[in-house]
Amino acid sequence: MRRASLALLAAALVLAAAAGAPLAHADIDPVRLTVTAPATARTGSTVAESVAVAADAGALDPHVGTLRVGVRLAPECGGSFATTSGPTVVDAVALTPQPAPGASYSATIRGTATVPSSATLTACAYLLDDEGRQFATDTDSAVVVSPTGAINPDGSSGGGGAGSGGAGGACTPSLARAAKTVRRGAKLKVAYRACAKGRYRFALLRIDGPKHGRGGGRHHDATIRATGNRTTKLTIGRLARGRYRLVMVLPSGKHVRATRSVRVLQAR
Repeated sequence: MRRASLALLAAALVLAAAAGAPLAHADIDPVRLTVTAPATARTGSTVAESVAVAADAGALDPHVGTLRVGVRLAPECGGSFATTSGPTVVDAVALTPQPAPGASYSATIRGTATVPSSATLTACAYLLDDEGRQFATDTDSAVVVSPTGAINPDGSSGGGGAGSGGAGGACTPSLARAAKTVRRGAKLKVAYRACAKGRYRFALLRIDGPKHGRGGGRHHDATIRATGNRTTKLTIGRLARGRYRLVMVLPSGKHVRATRSVRVLQAR
């Protein structure tokens, strides 16, 4: 019964995604950053990344002074470029040219950084002005650094698995095992591999307790603009305590389930 109810709830999510249900994070931001980074890297190697900046007409007019892009690789992104620690890919480089008043804008910034140790690092990108105001961020792209430059099937660093996620270089979408426990009011970090651009849904589905089979859970929607290893976060909020299954719904409507359940605990 438990598996059947979970399957029914997952199917409902699939139908909602396939039918074009409203998504909370659809691509409607007037200013956008999109990081392109390699999915994997060998320890001690140099990683090259690019950051595409796009803005609707007039969206950048309120900036003060010079607009700059900063990117660092970090285990966890800080609230700003200055408070994020890790190898610097783009060191607050000024946009060239600067945006003209009232006009739309697009540009690409490129940079490199050496990754000294094995870890899963997030590319933390920020668009800021001289007063430190942030006009856009991107924290969705991840690089798995390992001694061999490969990743395991669950998305973790190590010697197993091909960086592309399949035989012969074919890409297989995957969802890494999330933390075993997370407390109410916190955020659950989710690592995954995206093989296609489009709308994704990440959901925690209740698999025990009184709400089992009745839609207990929480979801987060995102529009993915670059493929590869990436990360996102699910806000737990006031989600009821209990065990949940992490599910990723692909743009095609298919879903991928994590191999380990997540237990939501009482807030401290």
